[in-house]
Amino acid sequence: FEFLKLAKGKEIITTSDNFQAVVIKENCLSHPIASKYFVSCPGVDVLFQVEISCQINGIYVKGAFDILRVDHEAKTVQLVDFKTTQDVQTFVLSIYKYGYGLQLSFYKELLKQWMLKNNADDYEILPCLNIAVDRKEKTPYIFEYNDADLELEKNGHDTKKGWLHYLTEINWHQTNNIWTNKEYYQHGKIAVNLYEKEREQL
Repeated sequence: FEFLKLAKGKEIITTSDNFQAVVIKENCLSHPIASKYFVSCPGVDVLFQVEISCQINGIYVKGAFDILRVDHEAKTVQLVDFKTTQDVQTFVLSIYKYGYGLQLSFYKELLKQWMLKNNADDYEILPCLNIAVDRKEKTPYIFEYNDADLELEKNGHDTKKGWLHYLTEINWHQTNNIWTNKEYYQHGKIAVNLYEKEREQL
């Protein structure tokens, strides 16, 4: 036991946690809808922990997809992120709270690069999914994202900046080796717009 505690990359879990993990695994593999995202079949590859690194807007980025389902007959690719949650019935609130939509939006961009590198750029990208399982029910629930929402996470909307904006900002700071606020550096002030959206409606 002491030796196991010293092993790098290992985590000691309780018998109860192990039992729960086994039950969740079995439920996912046997579920009539969710099982296809965990089991390969002829013409369909299900890949796990697919790592990808590339450059976006001049910034080196990397990620790992939990699940990638590649259907060679239908020529489709689907990105699936697996989540455990306290209560699957309130999982949509967790999507907002923890930014899961932003995560999948970013991963979708990485997926496009993966497809180019793996000669699958002519495949269609199906809507991204979260498969969520809570510790009590242990049943997989599938949450499908709207592509337009993921584009808003990428490019921003109203007063919220998208992740692409932040990559562009990082690139500017690295390129110019300037680490103060970009707007303050360029204009000597930072504009404050408390009610920009409301003013547009006047």
